[in-house]
Amino acid sequence: MQVQFAFAKQIPTMMYPPRTPVLFELGLELDLAAEKVIRGTASAKEALDLAQANSQRVIERDRIENPASGAKP
Repeated sequence: MQVQFAFAKQIPTMMYPPRTPVLFELGLELDLAAEKVIRGTASAKEALDLAQANSQRVIERDRIENPASGAKP
């Protein structure tokens, strides 16, 4: 982890978040929802409802694939 070590020397404190393997997938759903609203292809409610449903599927998939992660139903 040479790059992380060099980076850490540049700042006084560094914390890494806990393992969240689907974090970027969840963020992508929010980004896509915002994009749909900005482009006018969906209302905010429609876009966020779809993002919520897709995010729930991602969470459920991760719960099945990684049961030891401690995710609660």
